[in-house]
Amino acid sequence: MTKKHVKSVSFNLKDEVEQQIWKYVSKRNFSGYVKKLIIEDMKRKMAEKKEQSSAAPTQEKKSISKPTMSMPKLFSSK
Repeated sequence: MTKKHVKSVSFNLKDEVEQQIWKYVSKRNFSGYVKKLIIEDMKRKMAEKKEQSSAAPTQEKKSISKPTMSMPKLFSSK
């Protein structure tokens, strides 16, 4: 017996950046693509934690701020 959980992602196609993202991801296996990105992010965060824990006690740990809600323009509109 399999138990699946679904997380939805919405795209506002009136927003130029989100429309470009939609066009980009609609050509791919979206579920696999998102899972791959999550795995890469998890690995990066684990490596950062490992790096921070092995840093000298006097060294200041870097904090990563959360991204803001406004997104930069990703692609040029040529």
